[in-house]
Amino acid sequence: MGSILQKGKIVVLGSGVMGSGIAAHLANCAGEADIDKIYLLDIVPPKLSGEQIEQCYTLNDRGVRNLFAQRALGRIKNDPNMGLMIPEYAQRIIVGNVEDDLEKAIPGADWVIEVVPEVLEIKRALYDKVIPLLGAETILSSNTSGISIKRLMDGYPIDVQERFLVTHFFNPVRHMKLLELVAGEKTSEDVTEFIEDIGRHDLGKGVVWCNDTPGFVGNRIGVEELAHVLNLIPNYGAEMIDYVLGKHMLGRGGKPVVTCEMIGLETMVLVGDDIYKGTAPFDGDFGVMPIPDFLRAMVTNGQLGAKTGKGFYAKKGKEVFDLETGKYVPSAKLGKGGQTLESVETAKKARTFEERVNIMFEAQDKGGEIWREIVLRNCAYALMKVGEVSPEASILPIDQAMEWGYNRDLGGPGKIIDAIGLDKFVEAATKRGYPTPEWAKDLASKGKKLYGRDDEGFKTVFDIKNLDYDNCPETEPIISFKSIGWKSPTDTTLISEVKGAVKILDVETDILGVEIISKKGTINAEVIREINHALDLSLGESKDESDRNIESDYKGIIIANTKDADFSLGADLYLMCGLSLLARKGSTEAETELESISKGLQDLAMRIKYHELPVVIVKQGQAVGGGCELGFGAHIRASAELYTGLVEFAVGLVPGGGGMKELLLSRRDMRTAEGRLEGVDPMSYVNDAVEYISWNWFRVSSSADDAIRRGWLKSTDKISRNTEALLEDAIEDVNRLTFNYQPPRESDVRILLPGKEGYNKIICDGKGGQVSGWVVHEFVPRIMEQIALVYTTGPEGMPEYVTERELLDRERKAFMNLALGDHLTTVVARQAFKMDKDKFETKALKTAEEYLANNTKDTANNTLRGE
Repeated sequence: MGSILQKGKIVVLGSGVMGSGIAAHLANCAGEADIDKIYLLDIVPPKLSGEQIEQCYTLNDRGVRNLFAQRALGRIKNDPNMGLMIPEYAQRIIVGNVEDDLEKAIPGADWVIEVVPEVLEIKRALYDKVIPLLGAETILSSNTSGISIKRLMDGYPIDVQERFLVTHFFNPVRHMKLLELVAGEKTSEDVTEFIEDIGRHDLGKGVVWCNDTPGFVGNRIGVEELAHVLNLIPNYGAEMIDYVLGKHMLGRGGKPVVTCEMIGLETMVLVGDDIYKGTAPFDGDFGVMPIPDFLRAMVTNGQLGAKTGKGFYAKKGKEVFDLETGKYVPSAKLGKGGQTLESVETAKKARTFEERVNIMFEAQDKGGEIWREIVLRNCAYALMKVGEVSPEASILPIDQAMEWGYNRDLGGPGKIIDAIGLDKFVEAATKRGYPTPEWAKDLASKGKKLYGRDDEGFKTVFDIKNLDYDNCPETEPIISFKSIGWKSPTDTTLISEVKGAVKILDVETDILGVEIISKKGTINAEVIREINHALDLSLGESKDESDRNIESDYKGIIIANTKDADFSLGADLYLMCGLSLLARKGSTEAETELESISKGLQDLAMRIKYHELPVVIVKQGQAVGGGCELGFGAHIRASAELYTGLVEFAVGLVPGGGGMKELLLSRRDMRTAEGRLEGVDPMSYVNDAVEYISWNWFRVSSSADDAIRRGWLKSTDKISRNTEALLEDAIEDVNRLTFNYQPPRESDVRILLPGKEGYNKIICDGKGGQVSGWVVHEFVPRIMEQIALVYTTGPEGMPEYVTERELLDRERKAFMNLALGDHLTTVVARQAFKMDKDKFETKALKTAEEYLANNTKDTANNTLRGE
């Protein structure tokens, strides 16, 4: 989607951690957002350093005056945690200072973002300088985390107040999805729509509108829980609380004490005090707890958490701070060879979030006690804030703020309440003396929940103003086929489903939808077969009797995994290694199946690449190994956060699904001008390809932008900053490609391979295991020999042109040579799973034996067909 920016200029005032992060993310998104200039300005240093004095600098020197912003730009360039997607994007940022450069930066800007310290006087002093320079349509916003708009804008012209709002980003800016927006009483609707559109579509944020109340939404609810946790540490201990509320319960934001340490304990004191003081008039007797005195003492003692290496934990978690003795003691290693609690270990094994919640809700051991003490209070507090902290009068903005801003990606308070059951929750909260709103009691008495489904299957949420259910967004990692308006969930035609593999959907817009539903997007024989089935259907060539009545006037295909945050982690290594073990024991069936998976993925990738209709593959999160190979040469619609590459070398293999072939073509095309081969030494692109395979772990992309830079994606592939728009953008891709679509011709592709000199170089590079700093060294020469046999004509060969099919045959042979090697399970067990080899082989054999047994059954028994 194109941006609505008019001038293409944004100014960030303040180059601290947040200001730098905002500037870096704006630079990431500048291409799609039509941003030409990003100014990053800060104050002039108040005095010279000793070193500057020795070097005869003065406060009039430009380099000195820009020092703070220039240092910030250096951090942006060199620190991967600052969130720049590729280093080159730093060139989009212009640094300066607020004394010399405001008159150059502010006029003509679309948007000015203030990100200076949370001191009202500092902010208003800066506004006094900025406001006279603002253009008639320039928007001014503050990244404040809690100062009210009334106090920020008091006395300023009405036309400025109409263009002012709060834009509260969360740190780290690139990776935290939440963007809280707060409109003032006079903020115009045009401004709110403008910034919301920029936030969602250009910056890829999840926007939550907040009321102008202390802490807005995320920090109001999040700090209530964290302050409560801190107050409970003397009772239960930091380690025990983190054990009970780990990632299995809270998602990536699990371990709340560790979360406090990452935020910084001194920051927790400052933020906690602000939220406590600001919310006390609103909350009455049931509110945010004050920060405990022992935490203030720790901060005074320099125990700040992650930034100092000492807080409640030290030595990377090996030691824990004892509040009674004031000393660090060895970790109890709860759940890792130390003490365990039955409730926690049972919850970890549960399949769904709902099951885990109810296990802890009912548990009668210490784990259940701690869970109920912390979680039920936070959920009750969240219910009481519905309609107060956000103009949207439902639990939805609270859940979104906690999921997007505190990494509670398994579910926020509302989803926890619904998992328990609203009626059970109200009863439990009342017994504990927690207040619950009357609307919730009424809803509970009717046996209803906070979320529901309407008659057409769309998700709804209870609105306390309307006292009825309203539509709300789905919450899959990416918006699914059924949720983007093609058809309602109950009307979408299911053509085919192989459970645990693939769904094929007729989606009304003449586009065939293919959903990969295997665990973690695993690429196996069933997934390969069903995607081939979809390709047949799209052309009316399916030989399946149940497909006879299906129309075939499709204009394209979209392949996606909407079930997981990752597109695909590639092949099932347990299965691959199990088949290898069986084959080495003499099973021809296992060896045949192993090779058929490799050839099947190769052939599928070729079909997709040369299909008569455009095939768009939607990729997000991790897409490694077979997940990278699937559609490597096709049309890709990528999430900005795409981590893709070929990682097989790290587990003792080479790519066996077309990855070696496509990588070589990609590196050749990047080395040549418009694909012309005259004068290009084949070793140049062969060396590139070898390096990218053998140093694979360091070549996995850090973003979709980086994937294009490295050649994992083509320059013509498209990127979506907003994951919620991935499928809608993919539809646009199909519609765009359909117009006069001319599929590439396989016969046009030939590639020159080097001869014996190239072979000898690759072999030499592999001796001593110097190719990779990550993989098991003793097996590097064995793997490098197979790479050499694919990418050259061998120890006695001469340079020669080969076709794609010939290169695939070489690749598959190399893959099988390594897949049947006696080194494989040693490498995989050690590198990928870090487990005992015998234990790994036992599980791998069981996986393969079950797979082969199921493979002999009639697959129709596992297939659901729609009419």
